[in-house]
Amino acid sequence: MVWNRYVFGLDPAAERLLRSRRFSRPPFSVRFPSRILAGRRPPARRYWHVLLLAFAGFALQTPAQELRHQSHPLSTYLDLRPAVSGAPAQTTPSWIEAIEFHPKQEHTQLLGGGSIADGTSTFRIRLQRPTHTQSEQLQARIFFEDRATGMRPQFTVWNELGEKLLPSASLGQNLGLPSSETLTVPMRGADYLEIESDGDGSQIRGIFLSWLEPTGVLEPSDFLSKEKVRQPFRILSAARKLKNDSYLYGVVTASLHTGDPLLLKPTDCPTASLSFDLERQPLVAVVTYEVLGASIDAPPAITVNGHTVGESSIDLPDLADPGYQGQSREAQVRLGFRYTGWLHAQRLIPGDLLKAGLNSLTVGLSNGADAVAVRSVSIQLKYNWEKLDYVLAPATAAHETP
Repeated sequence: MVWNRYVFGLDPAAERLLRSRRFSRPPFSVRFPSRILAGRRPPARRYWHVLLLAFAGFALQTPAQELRHQSHPLSTYLDLRPAVSGAPAQTTPSWIEAIEFHPKQEHTQLLGGGSIADGTSTFRIRLQRPTHTQSEQLQARIFFEDRATGMRPQFTVWNELGEKLLPSASLGQNLGLPSSETLTVPMRGADYLEIESDGDGSQIRGIFLSWLEPTGVLEPSDFLSKEKVRQPFRILSAARKLKNDSYLYGVVTASLHTGDPLLLKPTDCPTASLSFDLERQPLVAVVTYEVLGASIDAPPAITVNGHTVGESSIDLPDLADPGYQGQSREAQVRLGFRYTGWLHAQRLIPGDLLKAGLNSLTVGLSNGADAVAVRSVSIQLKYNWEKLDYVLAPATAAHETP
């Protein structure tokens, strides 16, 4: 029997062949007897609808994915706002024994008589090490309002004998922005954590707790990571402060600002300008910085030497991160979000916008954005070097010079 090889849709004769035992090839690469096809190739347009129905039937028979809750027995987020308002207790894992709230007392009685003002409130979290882990390190990320004035929140670790196991850690920098800070807490002998805040306790929003486990990670010897503890939700570690400019493979990396955070406010200080000198014009540059309190849909914008470059791109963590805070405004349909933590941001700068000599770079708020803080500003400048890889590409309409 002579066989001809075709690739097309299925007709009744092909269906009979597919059901026979002789068939052992995929349905879209089928051999048919020449006597069935009469030596001619049927036009494919007669069978396209058959293929479409076959694919549709297969798609309808595919089972839907099941939604499963991700297991996280060694991590939990505690919303501390209900403790202030007296709302019902929230569900917590078994290693959280209790959440206590001690509101401020206007006057504290002294042993010898008299009283002193005491305007602080305290959250106390009693906990024990889970039975299914040997970890003695706990990661605590506290979410709070970093008020511009007043006492900064204090984080401490205690045992049942009333002994403070670690020195008090002050949170925030009095920036007047919603913020968060992450601490690594040794838990050997510890029985509870305390967060003390000024006023009625509304300054503290919540705390994320996660037990830490050591892991072995291989890294390139010349590019070792400086971070000792990683954070969940794909949060990048804080930027390293460069003491000196560095050069590698034709790229110069230099710090532009390493001091206190620059505060950008919509009303009186919407921009911050930095100046720097260049020996020669680069091929391209990238400015990198960290931003606190950024609106994720309106990040800060960059201006170089009076030319508007555009909004920065932000490396966003996982949306499950408790650091996202929703914002509802009047006459605005959709809910906006800002991130209450430090994020990495960067912006590409065309080389022709820079020049040899003095240059200026401005970081400014986008239209409608709330106040933010900016720190650790640096720039990378790419120059030609002996191993630069490039190709000559043909001009297109989009790249033609007018």
